[in-house]
Amino acid sequence: MLRTSIQCLLFSLALSSSTLNAGSAFMQHARTVNRFNLQDIYAYISPILSHAQSALLGLAPTTLYEWVNEDPYEHVDAQVRFTPEDHLCADELNFCAQRTPHICNALADLLGHDVAPEHMPTIALCCSGGGYRAMVLTLGFLKGLQDTGLLDCTMYMTGLSGSSWAIAPWIASRKPLDEYLATIPAKLEFGLEAIKHPGQLATAAKQLITKAVYKQHISAIDIYGTILANTLLNDFGNYKLNVTLSQTHAHITDGSFPLPIYTAITPNVKPYAWFEFSPFEIGSSYTRAYVPTWAFGRRFDGRELDNCISINKAPEQPLSYMMGIWGSAFEFDIEDAIRQSTDAINAYIQKMPSAVGNIVSALLNDLANSPLDEIRLAPSSLPNFTYMAAGVPLNQDKRLTLIDAGIYFNIPFPPLLRASRNVDIIMVCDASADINGCPNLHWVQEYMQLHNLKFPPIDFETADKLVMSIFKDEHDHTCPIVIYFPRIKNCEYSETFDPETCLKEYCSTMNFTYENAQIDELMGLSQFGVIQHAHAIADVIEDVIMHKMA
Repeated sequence: MLRTSIQCLLFSLALSSSTLNAGSAFMQHARTVNRFNLQDIYAYISPILSHAQSALLGLAPTTLYEWVNEDPYEHVDAQVRFTPEDHLCADELNFCAQRTPHICNALADLLGHDVAPEHMPTIALCCSGGGYRAMVLTLGFLKGLQDTGLLDCTMYMTGLSGSSWAIAPWIASRKPLDEYLATIPAKLEFGLEAIKHPGQLATAAKQLITKAVYKQHISAIDIYGTILANTLLNDFGNYKLNVTLSQTHAHITDGSFPLPIYTAITPNVKPYAWFEFSPFEIGSSYTRAYVPTWAFGRRFDGRELDNCISINKAPEQPLSYMMGIWGSAFEFDIEDAIRQSTDAINAYIQKMPSAVGNIVSALLNDLANSPLDEIRLAPSSLPNFTYMAAGVPLNQDKRLTLIDAGIYFNIPFPPLLRASRNVDIIMVCDASADINGCPNLHWVQEYMQLHNLKFPPIDFETADKLVMSIFKDEHDHTCPIVIYFPRIKNCEYSETFDPETCLKEYCSTMNFTYENAQIDELMGLSQFGVIQHAHAIADVIEDVIMHKMA
């Protein structure tokens, strides 16, 4: 039993490390602007393997299960929430009730008059992907909203890829935004760096062992996530790898922050289905099924929809792993990875026990000589909580693969268009690399049409030329209003700074190292844009309130 677990762990890590190493050719540009590259992950695997082997060999099976089950929910059964009408969960409804008085007070300060709860508009933030560029622009966007009093008026904020790296560490830190922003220069100064501290390496190894024990897939995301945590969750010191979404976001239930919703997509179905991750639950409007966030990764038997209970007690996935899923656009076709990496793979296999190495070699040889189509490079893969659930999409898939949602389109609108959330105004920070012609807005519009969702008409002639655009359906006041801030030059902010030119410099999606002056320059751009248009945004809010009162 233990020997089998070791072999599974070795095999999974070997495949992840070898395919990640293959990514170094794909990441040539990153080497010119950043200390971090995928070769670092390859070197990082070895000490984790050592910890994993010694830990597994030294423990009896009963002790092993006791060791990995240090989880507050280890004695709690989880249940899948199936909702044909796609209703919100009780925790989110309670959050909205707690948040409403905060918003009404903030609106009164902003507009100069009281706003009754029944007339309060539901305002959401929608922030794009784009690596560290998106993270920094999102932080500036949040700062501008705070400076103008608009942040306190919002109910939701959705993140995708890089913007989720801005939102999740901030919320998890429990720090006021200004205090959290003061920590950013130190985090970005040296780029992404692998963990070297022995205690944290042991923690990383234990997490991989836990996955092996519960027969969960180990992938590149597990390793990638620890590197993200080492950089972006360093507020937690040696606890950074133990941070979880449900626990570190628990303090928002009093309504003092907007509710963060993070996103990913699954390639299990085409067109891709969106999944959302909140502090309360994880699921999809596509399946209309949700599971408690702390239970994501457990196995479920869906043959009884009214009593779909978890059949194991696997602990919650760490926030580092989630951040890896949300920002995993580094993935590319495994076909190219394997065919370009023979030397690296063989070098790694030589360090492995011969029996295991022979198995890995044979499998990789089979993969390299087979049609691989769109198989992703070691993506995240966890038990599908809707497996065997009658009448539910994806119910034949034992495993659920989740990847960076920016592979579909780079602005996370779908969670905000759920009818049960009744969002009136969506403020968008689009930090995408490709702004010209607003291709992501085109894809959003197509998605809305495909799913029969209301979406305002977009003026594509001007959307990529104006610092802020307001899109509304003048004939339907129930259609959400979109306030769009694209990543473009703002001459009133700076005559010289052009983020388009900067894409070839430090604003590159592949750059993970920022100097203080660069952070200030890029963050200041989005902050200034919000402050510059705060009165126009307030007018939109006032207009929505008037229509609700009519």
